[in-house]
Amino acid sequence: MNGPAGLSHLDRRERVLKLGESFEKRPRCAFHTVRYDFKPASIDTSCEGDLEVGKGEQVTITLPI
Repeated sequence: MNGPAGLSHLDRRERVLKLGESFEKRPRCAFHTVRYDFKPASIDTSCEGDLEVGKGEQVTITLPI
């Protein structure tokens, strides 16, 4: 077997990875990823949700039902 399903098309050649400005010492922008391991059936995926960042590490995600 060549590894996980769907990855057999990848070869083992070395590639160059160019990091963008968000990886500089003092970037002008920031990127964040939110991951959750569940998807309630009641969420309306045709509408946008809301991400609210508070003080410290307080983050609130509101999704339409």
